[in-house]
Amino acid sequence: MDAPQVQRMTRLNKLVLLVFAAIVLAETSSYAQEREPLAMRIELEWTVAWTVIGALAGAALWLTDPGNPNLSLARQSIEGAALGAFVGAGFGLYVMQRSIQYPQTAEVPPALWGTGADPLAAQERTGQFMANAPPGRLAFPFATYRMNF
Repeated sequence: MDAPQVQRMTRLNKLVLLVFAAIVLAETSSYAQEREPLAMRIELEWTVAWTVIGALAGAALWLTDPGNPNLSLARQSIEGAALGAFVGAGFGLYVMQRSIQYPQTAEVPPALWGTGADPLAAQERTGQFMANAPPGRLAFPFATYRMNF
């Protein structure tokens, strides 16, 4: 390769890197992240916990029959850890299914669709409008028009 070709390639690489950095920095924030407790953390914690319990159970089974020449501590522990990981992953899925939270998209005002506004903040603001309504009369807050009737 010639020196000018290498120079052009490095310029092209720098340009691609600069465009990529601009796209990453210009990205808007997303409000679709999950909130605590994180699903993958729950799954990992239960899987690791049951893997350790299974390995300990395998070692305990090895200790119950020390005279058997066909048993080895490593094999019993690995089999117990594998069974424990399987049980822990299944139990982690069960725990996640019990604590599932569905999004409430019906509460987000249509005026906020596509604006990048946080839907939870919009719900809280709507609740504050309802709380600040004059007592004794029915109030219908229209957050999109900023009017109370």
